[in-house]
Amino acid sequence: MKKFIRLLSLALLITISTSACSNKTTNKNVKKTNEEAERIAKDLEKQEKELEEKVKKQNEIAEQKKNKIKQYEQEIESEKKTREEEAAQEVTVSNNKDYEWYMDQSSTGKYHSDNCVPTCTAMILKFLDSNSKDTGESLRNEYVVDGKGWIPDIMLDALKKRNIKYVAYNFKRGYMSDMPIRKYIKDGYIGMFFSDMTKIAGFNRNTPKLGKSHNDPKVVRHTFIVKGYKYINNELYFEVYDPDSANLRDKSGQLIGKNRYYKASEVTNSVVWPKILFFKSK
Repeated sequence: MKKFIRLLSLALLITISTSACSNKTTNKNVKKTNEEAERIAKDLEKQEKELEEKVKKQNEIAEQKKNKIKQYEQEIESEKKTREEEAAQEVTVSNNKDYEWYMDQSSTGKYHSDNCVPTCTAMILKFLDSNSKDTGESLRNEYVVDGKGWIPDIMLDALKKRNIKYVAYNFKRGYMSDMPIRKYIKDGYIGMFFSDMTKIAGFNRNTPKLGKSHNDPKVVRHTFIVKGYKYINNELYFEVYDPDSANLRDKSGQLIGKNRYYKASEVTNSVVWPKILFFKSK
């Protein structure tokens, strides 16, 4: 490229000079044309350097992407191996407390049918502090919002007022998108999910603790807490505190929304708010 620039500049110089001589132009014009030729040559050389820098930068970006893909593939392989080992060992993670912190939204007053978010918020506050007196009903009374369901901003404001710290994970749906969730849970966090419940399997009498506790198609947007995980037939399931118990209990006397198991793949497919909040007690 550089040789081409020099040859082009020389050819241009000769052409201009020859033309100048043939036309018997003054020395001043010859000097001017020579300067013009040099300017053009410098401009071309500058353009060549800029092109080289651009190509170099593009190559660096391509290499970075290649390294990220390789790293991601390695993480996936590592995660697959971890899951296989955990499934074989029947690993179960359950972030429990030595006190009761599950709450049923059916006992949260006038707006109980829409109180999943304040009820989950109250559960989180109780998980973080056994002395917390907040309930789904008391929190709802702080933000009545014309009896409509809470949006995430209201819940965030309630947490801010109480100086609650959390990790806001920017969720991206895709292959192995449950991997970071599993890692947070294993590290002692619980997560709050805003979901489309039509994406999660409904109640089955043969497996009463798997999936939702109901098959009501009217329940769409809903919030629940993921507090653990286990493997069932080598498939990852999240252990859930779902506030929608409707004051019903199973044969053991436990509220039906407590310690349910939702398929991890269904949970990740159900996420409607792209932030998952994770909380960990000290």
